[in-house]
Amino acid sequence: MESAFKKFASEFKERFDVDGEDHAYKILGVQKSASMSDIKKAHRKLARETHPDKGGTEETFRDVQEAYETLKKVYAFRERQAGGGAAAGAA
Repeated sequence: MESAFKKFASEFKERFDVDGEDHAYKILGVQKSASMSDIKKAHRKLARETHPDKGGTEETFRDVQEAYETLKKVYAFRERQAGGGAAAGAA
């Protein structure tokens, strides 16, 4: 019963992008196969470009920040699930 629920939950999440993961990859302009290092680099670059003090808008800057935070949480969760420890992947 539990495995059936896990399968359903996984399919639901994948189909409806519940955590915003797909959207976050698009905002940061990285592939789903990107490493956390690649995601950080893309975030830093976009944060500099979209920062309100550098001519960007608050909304765009906020979107970039939220996308990065979303992917950071997703990667940390995956590390915990894989047995990498609570602190692994978070940085």
